[in-house]
Amino acid sequence: ANFIQIKGPSLLSMWVGESEKGVRKIFEKARQVAPCIIFFDEIDSLAGRRGMEMGSKVTERVLNQILSEMDGIEDLKNVVVIGATNRPDMLDPALMRPGRFDRILLVDVPNEKSREKILQIHTTKMPISLERRPARSRTPSSTPAAKLGIDPVRAADRKISKNQKKY
Repeated sequence: ANFIQIKGPSLLSMWVGESEKGVRKIFEKARQVAPCIIFFDEIDSLAGRRGMEMGSKVTERVLNQILSEMDGIEDLKNVVVIGATNRPDMLDPALMRPGRFDRILLVDVPNEKSREKILQIHTTKMPISLERRPARSRTPSSTPAAKLGIDPVRAADRKISKNQKKY
């Protein structure tokens, strides 16, 4: 299957109609390359509750376009739409109606055993002594990556610069 990832805020445009046009293009492309998964990251930035916004109401227009694409005249055959948010309370209730987003999956902070496994995975190739490695019991309310200060971009930069040849 093909995968189209959309970062919610990047779809918004200051030009009237451009954001809605972007939504139409995304769904059009997904239909053309089906089977396809459309993944909206931070969907709350695009599909917030209607009636809450002042001004241009661009997010309301984008939400209306998403809803019409999801259950409009053109069938979404072999196209799956997934949305991710850390603010499900901010989503418009119309998104949760049957035929749109039918299921809600809550991914919570990992338990103690899971945190220990995550710490092992992320620190095995790091030059960290066992004493410096955070204990799983000392990470009760946050993710191990946050406790370790792991930033994937910085980690990749370190790995690249470590492997570069010096002339």
